[in-house]
Amino acid sequence: MSRDVRDACFETLYVIAKKDRNVVLLTDDMGAFSLDKFKTDLPGQYFNIGIAEQNMISVAAGMALAGKRPFLYGISSFMTSRCFEQLKLDVGAMGLPIVIIGTGSGVAYGSDGPTHHATHDSALLSTIPKLSLYNPVDANSTEAIVDLAYASHLPVFIHLEKGTLPDLHVTDEEYIKGLSTVHEGNKVAVLCTGAIIHTVLSVVDTEVKVVDVYRRYPLNVLGILHTCRRFSSIVTVEEACACGGLGQQVKNILFATKGHKVVVSLSFPDTHIPECGSREYLYRCYDMDAASISKVITKLKKRGC
Repeated sequence: MSRDVRDACFETLYVIAKKDRNVVLLTDDMGAFSLDKFKTDLPGQYFNIGIAEQNMISVAAGMALAGKRPFLYGISSFMTSRCFEQLKLDVGAMGLPIVIIGTGSGVAYGSDGPTHHATHDSALLSTIPKLSLYNPVDANSTEAIVDLAYASHLPVFIHLEKGTLPDLHVTDEEYIKGLSTVHEGNKVAVLCTGAIIHTVLSVVDTEVKVVDVYRRYPLNVLGILHTCRRFSSIVTVEEACACGGLGQQVKNILFATKGHKVVVSLSFPDTHIPECGSREYLYRCYDMDAASISKVITKLKKRGC
């Protein structure tokens, strides 16, 4: 049964925090219905830092050095580009066990305009040493990844989606692998990361294998090679800019392999995105909508690559 992914995230974190009093949640004045119980029952483990994301990162670093396990919650675009220096020095350079939950990945907050677009944050986060980046796509994977983040002793960034999304994963998967097949096929392989995988799944047929790459960094290189070994036609789809993206990484991984492979990457461009509108509208603006994805996959199948 599908559940709201934010409920899955904060309910899981609530259970963890009840058992471990060192777990603290910091927010930049962001709210969520499922946070109310956390605030009410665990007031000494909840801190609203205000709209001051850079300060929140530094406060969390101090807490981590004092033995706390900070989880931070804020809008993804603000938790990355606005805080890059703090992420690089206060978190990454010291390898602190801080978990950042960034809501509104890609263009999820598209109606709020270019300030809220988070298409470049994955590229920025890829430069932070020792940091793992996860893109869960349903309630089950969100719960599991929150648990993985808590178990980690290094920095973790989680892109948190909004609303209720169809379940693609089960609770007992080996999430440590960082990727898994959610749709079988034998002609074209589609590697996706993030919520856009639901758009991809709406247009594929029995000839298309779909793999959810929910851990972006570090990427499971052997898993990618294993997935792609039987396919000569591969598509990557991500709600992020092309620079440092999944498509670029997959091409680099496959470059040294034997045999000819066609890799088509669908992503947002490495430019500023000035448009404002719904997620679906922005998908259409940049040929990331269901019809555009279907067209690319169909063309590859017809070529028989």
